Amino acid sequence: MADRTSLNPRGLRRLERLGARLVIYDLRDVPLADCVARDAARPPRDRIGGDAIRALAGRWL
Repeated sequence: MADRTSLNPRGLRRLERLGARLVIYDLRDVPLADCVARDAARPPRDRIGGDAIRALAGRWL
């Protein structure tokens, strides 16, 4: 299982080459506000932080 919030395009291509052994859930269409709200609802130790989420969105979307 690959659970990557910050999966870059090169890493995604590597995972895609695994073919049928892999299921990829592409969540890039989830609104940024929803991502930040979901993160804020997590226990504090599991949060990524709104600033980090916005930076990742700006970098990869």
